Amino acid sequence: MALKYIVGNQIVKHFLAVTVFTLLFAACGVEVPQNAVNCDSVEVDIYPDYRDVAIPCNIAPLNFMVNCEEKDCRVCVTAPSGASIVVESDNDGKIIFPMKSWKKMLSENLDTTLCVDVYVKEKEWTHLKPFSWSVKSDSIDPYLTCRLIEPSYRGHGVLDLVAFNMENNTSKVIASNKKVRPEPLPVDGYSCLNCHATQKNGSGNSSFCFRGKNGGLVVTYQGVSRIVNTKVGDMYAATTYESWHPTLPFIAFSINAVGQAYPVVDVKTEVIDRMSDLVLYDIEKDEMSYIQKSKNRMETFPCWAPDGKSLYYAATDSVLGHVSRHKNLKYDIYRISFDADSLKWGEPERIIPMSQLGLTAHYPQPSPDGKWLLFMVAQYGSSPYRHAECDVYKMNLATKEVSPVREVNVPYASDYCRGWSANGRWILISSRRDDGDYARPYFSYYKEDGSFTKPFQMPHEDPAYDKELMMGYNCPQMADVEPVMTPEKLYHLLDTSHVQPAHYRGTMDIPVDGNTGASVIR
Repeated sequence: MALKYIVGNQIVKHFLAVTVFTLLFAACGVEVPQNAVNCDSVEVDIYPDYRDVAIPCNIAPLNFMVNCEEKDCRVCVTAPSGASIVVESDNDGKIIFPMKSWKKMLSENLDTTLCVDVYVKEKEWTHLKPFSWSVKSDSIDPYLTCRLIEPSYRGHGVLDLVAFNMENNTSKVIASNKKVRPEPLPVDGYSCLNCHATQKNGSGNSSFCFRGKNGGLVVTYQGVSRIVNTKVGDMYAATTYESWHPTLPFIAFSINAVGQAYPVVDVKTEVIDRMSDLVLYDIEKDEMSYIQKSKNRMETFPCWAPDGKSLYYAATDSVLGHVSRHKNLKYDIYRISFDADSLKWGEPERIIPMSQLGLTAHYPQPSPDGKWLLFMVAQYGSSPYRHAECDVYKMNLATKEVSPVREVNVPYASDYCRGWSANGRWILISSRRDDGDYARPYFSYYKEDGSFTKPFQMPHEDPAYDKELMMGYNCPQMADVEPVMTPEKLYHLLDTSHVQPAHYRGTMDIPVDGNTGASVIR
């Protein structure tokens, strides 16, 4: 793909006549079109929609496609100083910015606004309505990790955990099940892997689950990776949703007895918890213990407070009696205090009683500055991330005021927050706003007054990447360092590790079936 571009240092401002730019660029191959017809009333249609967004200073180029029949396009990005980048589209209308010029433009224009002019040509050049990019000096975490998965509910094929470098539009596979193919292949497909998470303190500590032969929790701590069996004691399931302590060697998990339902009169496939509790894994002691263990309540989606002295989670008293009653599941947001020295927990405190409004709340995400709590709200369900009405809400932790985050929510799609950047200025939204089906990562800037900016989609070198990707971004999370795990390291671990169960700290009080050894389902 041959692209022509130029970076110019000009003494004129953007609002000067386009002909001035034309004279300056004329000798360099690509020009701002001369005598273009001005159509400021016509907005340009681009994918991804990067119009009028705030962007971090370290983000990779926001390459995009111009969606129009006229494939001859030119884009001019202009700084207040007059410095510009002019790019010509390829034959598919794709605008690809040169990395070096892009980085220079952003680094020299921190906390300023860039103007983006788009020109398209049919018989003559037309100058469409400009849009802007607000460059923030607050950087974003360099990496996004996730599982890429096809839209299947019963079985699956090859699964990859991928780390995307958001500073240079590259990616690497962290782990894969490609070479771990059970023989014969079971009805539910290859071995499963999921839920990559990191401890965002620059340590590189991370974990994910591999569910297959010799599998378990794959944890990397202080540069050493191992596999641990976390289903110990009277735990009825292995660890599921996790959250690393901000600084200490602890991971909070939920354990979930998960099922699926396919309502006849509803298009939504329901992921339903029949049981769920909270547990803590002490990495250095290799020890599992319960945080919340209850017979008449379900707890899930743990997330540490930024100071590590408490844990947020979602819980419900509506324990499922029958799958047909799944619409009765209404969760609230709770918080419980934690003493790291004694490993003791306080009494649960319900801080967001959404069930009293006939709604359900999930996935609490406290801001690093301790001022805000983001969470997802839907009508019902254990995991309503596919519900069209699912939106992001916020709570002011000082005033206890709760409100929707209108800047990031859209109608007829599911949106929920997947976390904050390490510096607390950017949030990650998992959104199906493109087509209502495939989840894509979006980012929004947090302003001091508690509001947010229009979300922008994660960039790629090929702007058509997400449009053509027949997979969803499952469990995306931001990471501050590149994960050290690779598929080869995982295969070596699976081949050589003698997986041992973690130690169990606690008493066993769930009755056990003496014939099968299975826990009795309450």
